[in-house]
Amino acid sequence: MFSLLTKPWIPVAGRDPVSLNELFENDEAYELCGPVADQLACFLFLRALTQRACEDALEYREDWQDLTSKVFRRKVLDYLHKHEALFDLEGEKPFLQYVALRSMKAEKSWNLSELRVGVSTGNTTILTERESSSPLTVSELVCSILRLVAFPWGGKYHDKSITLQQGLIKNKATGRALTIGMYGYLHNFAWADGLVETLRYNLLTKEDIDKVKYIKGMGVPAWERLPDDEGDFRFTLYEFLFPVSRFFLIQGDRVIVTDGVRPDLSPGMVPPSVSVREFMTSKKNNKSKIETLDAKCFSLPWRHIGEILPFYSKETKGWHCVQTEAVRDRKGRKGVWSLGIQVSYKSGDQYVTANDGFVSQVFKFPDEESSAEVAYARYHVEMKRLEKLVGLLSKATNSYWSDLRIGKNLPERIKQAEQNFWFECDKLKDELEILCDTGDVKAYRAKTRELVGKSFDRMCPKIPGIKRLEAWAKNRPFLKTKDAK
Repeated sequence: MFSLLTKPWIPVAGRDPVSLNELFENDEAYELCGPVADQLACFLFLRALTQRACEDALEYREDWQDLTSKVFRRKVLDYLHKHEALFDLEGEKPFLQYVALRSMKAEKSWNLSELRVGVSTGNTTILTERESSSPLTVSELVCSILRLVAFPWGGKYHDKSITLQQGLIKNKATGRALTIGMYGYLHNFAWADGLVETLRYNLLTKEDIDKVKYIKGMGVPAWERLPDDEGDFRFTLYEFLFPVSRFFLIQGDRVIVTDGVRPDLSPGMVPPSVSVREFMTSKKNNKSKIETLDAKCFSLPWRHIGEILPFYSKETKGWHCVQTEAVRDRKGRKGVWSLGIQVSYKSGDQYVTANDGFVSQVFKFPDEESSAEVAYARYHVEMKRLEKLVGLLSKATNSYWSDLRIGKNLPERIKQAEQNFWFECDKLKDELEILCDTGDVKAYRAKTRELVGKSFDRMCPKIPGIKRLEAWAKNRPFLKTKDAK
């Protein structure tokens, strides 16, 4: 028996993995760790699991107040023990696996170790030992399964010869997962003290779900009822919380993987944790466009608080995030946790380039409504100010290279200078959180003023030569005591 209830598999910081029983029995502030893709897949599963366990106690928004930490843990444990057979990786009905695949002839299968993030597959060149295959630990195996089902990348690597829907002809490339989109959604959750409390704070009530037009009721999670075939998508809550994007079956040390449920989604139909907006592109023709907030390595979540918490802002019109809106009035939360993975997309394949990667960040934010509004107002002022500093840096960089009559790659040089500035600002996130909380701007503004000159010097060097020295002295922004107008 390989039960998720008793086997330690949940990766937590500072200690060995824990089982589901340990997680909810022990009153400890565990924190997820490991690759961001695994953290997100694990959290999506745990969130759907706890939502199911507490579903009957969350009819209206005020019901959450009665769901104390002790009651929450007990309800989850009661659910797990009642449905223990559903969380066994072996047996007649293995966890999230399609037993029907046993009778189907598969053209190809993977080694289980190939499920690990970063392992070379097929004819991919192995550059380091980390990219070679090696046995999976229990924690890696379970997290890989969760990621394979709910958070996989689209591409041409899966077996297309297998279909569960009669008469279905599959495309050459498997579909993009609902949780990742084309370039990688940024998922946003309330952040609290420890993993269990964070899960409790992110529970949704039926009242919250009823407000989302494209979600048709609560439904049933995948571990209780797997979809019948590729077309079996019913637009219920659990299909958005933890979608079955791939069908799979483990056979010894091999795994068969094929395309999963393929919902026909309209633009804007995203998981509750993703920020989305609709904006007009042509008032004359009444045309609109849907935009989602994606994970971006060069534009970390702290720069997008207006889109993540749009209800505090008058400037970010149209943005909406079901998850953050539903939990905004829950006292005791510490901030917002945003995570995702930026990927590239071409010809049906999703992959990571040198500019892509993992994004995970917590931005601390007051939980009192009045304090949060004040904090956001301070945040908004500082973001406007930083954008002005970037404009000043861009203008100075352009003037420096123009004075030297070197126009080649000028847009790229300016972009690099801007990225250098934002990269340095990333290191000051904690200071910005303090500013939003206290209103003390002196130290933060002094540090960011210094970054303008630092970023300029990196892209516009002060090196020997009369013309270069003259261009540097003429254009370098010297901001010592106040910002330039």
